[in-house]
Amino acid sequence: MQRQTRQHEVEVGIANVGFGDQSRRVCDDVLILLETDLVEVRALVKQFGASGILALCLSGTLGIRYHGAVYNIPIELYIVPGYPSVAPRLQVVPTENMQLRANHDNVDSNGILHCEYLDNWHARTSTLTELCAIASSFFSASPPLFARPSKPKIQEEPPPAYDTIHTHPSPETNHTNESSKERLTTKLQQRLRSFFEKERKAIDLELTTQAYLEEYLEDTKIEEMDIAGLNQATARVQAKTAELKAWLEPRIDSEKPKVTCTDVVSKQLLSALAESTAIEDLLYALDEFLYQGIIDLDIFLREVRRLSNAQFKLKAIMKLIHVLLDDIEAQ
Repeated sequence: MQRQTRQHEVEVGIANVGFGDQSRRVCDDVLILLETDLVEVRALVKQFGASGILALCLSGTLGIRYHGAVYNIPIELYIVPGYPSVAPRLQVVPTENMQLRANHDNVDSNGILHCEYLDNWHARTSTLTELCAIASSFFSASPPLFARPSKPKIQEEPPPAYDTIHTHPSPETNHTNESSKERLTTKLQQRLRSFFEKERKAIDLELTTQAYLEEYLEDTKIEEMDIAGLNQATARVQAKTAELKAWLEPRIDSEKPKVTCTDVVSKQLLSALAESTAIEDLLYALDEFLYQGIIDLDIFLREVRRLSNAQFKLKAIMKLIHVLLDDIEAQ
């Protein structure tokens, strides 16, 4: 009897919506769905979507199993004209004490089911029974509804007792409190100024020290570079000195001098040349002593004047000897 009643509701709904040639297909799919244990439905005719198109609405509950317990999810399954070419729509409809779960994987904020089965709906192979079975598996893994939290009862505070005495501060007490606040505020400001002044001086000292250290570090780097350059120059001079010694040693004859004088004039010329060269070296040494601060300027000038006078006389003697030797050779 119940089956006949449901079949009659379905046939009336199909006739009111108007499925045309697909009326038999719609009726068969709905009756097959009603024979399963997935849903407990009743057939209605309702408007669907923003367009307000009439559709056959199967309103009921979809059974799911969650954490070992059985729950019934209220749903509405809409079959629109054009079915089975047009896929149906399944919507979760929460009751007054339920609300939709936010950010559900398969149900949007309006309760509409979205899944790959609906996206790939095929008129020949897709059925309402499979759709409800897939929806039940989704909802069993993650229910789209949860119980709405109950509003906490607001407990009213009891009225104050009539014998309660409310005391109010007197104007004198308020004035005293204000004076105390002003004194405390002034002391606090003074301490803060003193603290900030000390901190500022400490920071300035640290900045000055840091600048001095950076300058000292820069000077140290420059000195290290100069020392490295001097070491390299010293190494080159030592190498050249060793090379020069190696060249001179086989050529030095310690028994016979390289320069020999056979007459008095030549000996006098050689002696004058040696003294002039020695004076030249001494003048160079005096210049170095003055630069290094070993002697003062007065001593330097006096010795330079004396040595220059002696060197001038020696050069005059050497010039006269050269003239004499030229005359001898000319004769």
